[in-house]
Amino acid sequence: MSRASSPGSRRVRVSRRGFSLPAVLLAVVVLLAAGVLIGALFLPRVSLPTVAPSVAPARVVQVTSQLYDGARQVSATPIIDQAATLRAGLAGVVTASGCTAGANLSSGGSGWMVDGQPLLSLATTEPLWRDLTPGLKGSDVTALQNELTRLGHPVNSSGVYDWATRQATSDLLKTVGATPHSDGTLPLAWIVWLPSSEIEIASCQLATGDPVMAGDVVAKATGALRGLRVANPPGEGWLARYGDASSPLDAGGLASDPTFLAAVEAGPDYAALPQDQPGTIAVTVALAQARAVLVVPPSAVLVSGQGKGCVISQDETKIPVDIVASSLGQTMVALTADVTAISAVLMAPDTNQAC
Repeated sequence: MSRASSPGSRRVRVSRRGFSLPAVLLAVVVLLAAGVLIGALFLPRVSLPTVAPSVAPARVVQVTSQLYDGARQVSATPIIDQAATLRAGLAGVVTASGCTAGANLSSGGSGWMVDGQPLLSLATTEPLWRDLTPGLKGSDVTALQNELTRLGHPVNSSGVYDWATRQATSDLLKTVGATPHSDGTLPLAWIVWLPSSEIEIASCQLATGDPVMAGDVVAKATGALRGLRVANPPGEGWLARYGDASSPLDAGGLASDPTFLAAVEAGPDYAALPQDQPGTIAVTVALAQARAVLVVPPSAVLVSGQGKGCVISQDETKIPVDIVASSLGQTMVALTADVTAISAVLMAPDTNQAC
């Protein structure tokens, strides 16, 4: 026979089989703390990434050296004389004439004979104005010597009408059929002065058989090319090139060497210029003597004046330089002192330092 359980006994049995919530929570907290402690003791440590400190830009930069001639193409404006007149210095009768309108007359040749005497066409930078006799000195003699050399009779440009110059003059006269004086004198009356080494005859004023007086016009020439003036003159020490010919440039950018101008006149660019209108010709300008330069960043140069400055070497020595050119983030400088080769300079040196 079964017994009925009392209410008190049921409560005792339930409390033994159940769980207490606070106890459970406490147990979870204890276990978590233990896990953290165990991990800290036994797991490997992980290093956190560090931020690299900022590095100051290098103050030293390597430099290179090169030869620099500054060659570049520029526009040049022709300087053309008005139509020139050619005059005879010898009076008499025109016994022969090779004058033809539209034809060219060159220095060193002859276009006329007066009383059987050939007249020598001669282009000199300074017109001859007197008879040249042994021992004479002057700029007209120098002009003759320069033209003799250009024509293939080389002599020193001494400005003295010496034996060598007289001999070269006699040789030139013989090429046109003239009989030189025994002492080498060059009579002014035998010369027809040309404004350039080659001119184009516009019209002939005298024909064979016509009488002529000293100073009479024998022909008229078209305007002669007297020079080329380049845009933005680079200054002294530069020259202009056209093909294989070159000419020094003066401070105003004028090129006037006769051989150079003759090459320009013979070229297609000059022939293509519009008549009676301004035009330009492309030429190359370059330093007459290429310079050894250092190529440095612009910020490495301390400027002290027009085209002058200094750089600071790696050992902080101030080195004077000429500022030759600057282009495309590079500055070309030339050393002005006897300094051994420089391999590096300081970038952005202290601007308070004076050169």
